[in-house]
Amino acid sequence: MLITVAIPCYKSGRTLGEVVKEIKYEFSLRPEYDYQIILVNDGSPDNTFEVIYDLCKNDPKIIGVNLAKNFGQAAAKAAVFNYVDGEVLVSMDDDGQHPPAGIFELVDAINNGDDLVYAHFESKQHSGIRVVSSRLHNWIMYLTGTKSREIKSSSFYALSAFAIKTIRKNPLAWNTGPRFLRLVSNRVSNVAMEHRDRKYGTSNYTFKMLFSKWFDTLTLYNVFLIRLIFRSGLLFSIGGLIGAVIMVVLRILRPGMPVGFASLMVVLLTVSGIMMLLMGIVGEYVGKLYLMVGGFPMYAVRETLNAKEVS
Repeated sequence: MLITVAIPCYKSGRTLGEVVKEIKYEFSLRPEYDYQIILVNDGSPDNTFEVIYDLCKNDPKIIGVNLAKNFGQAAAKAAVFNYVDGEVLVSMDDDGQHPPAGIFELVDAINNGDDLVYAHFESKQHSGIRVVSSRLHNWIMYLTGTKSREIKSSSFYALSAFAIKTIRKNPLAWNTGPRFLRLVSNRVSNVAMEHRDRKYGTSNYTFKMLFSKWFDTLTLYNVFLIRLIFRSGLLFSIGGLIGAVIMVVLRILRPGMPVGFASLMVVLLTVSGIMMLLMGIVGEYVGKLYLMVGGFPMYAVRETLNAKEVS
């Protein structure tokens, strides 16, 4: 059985060689499995692609993909689908915190009939902001209906052959494969495993990147915010009607009562701010639709090594 292991790479020149070595060692203990490793360099400013070049030169089962610039982790993961030959696709990080032995725990769950299996780390070796971010991301996905409360997502996951084929059929889903898949399959599970310490450096995620990830989760493949806008508009309309009735009653009961310029300005500014916020949310949906319909590229590949695109 052929398993494809995909690793988006960014500033991982010091860790990548060791990660690949560990993966190959684990496969050597499982002769019933063969491997294909796809390393996608996401515009790293260090020597990451030089490391990928050396790994590909010494092993034809390793594919190197060099993106033209830094497009982000989602785009790097999307680029993988052009080259997947395996019956199962496993995606993992390049920093060595995901245990390579866990690949086969995920594959075992896929072989038992699941389409998407996430590694679940009870205790993550991350900074406080990353831990909070991960919990917030899981909560947003639950809120928008793209996952159940019981399932915990992570960047270490496996996809079945059905999942790979389903995502391939919809190019718009490539950059959010697992999220899209949860809309068409309920065969999703978790496998508990240990999260290892980072050996070198720190996380490349910034608050801006985390915020973008949260916002994409809110606006991709769901209409949660659109429905929230409708409900907010209905709530404000009812509130305004009630307020108008109260003002009329008060004017009748107290004819000399002043209207109050300051109160009026506060209401105007608050309502105007809410309207601008809601228009911005609608604009985000329209903007994403424009980019999708316009066929704007999610990423651009500068060069590949040992690669043959899969139709």
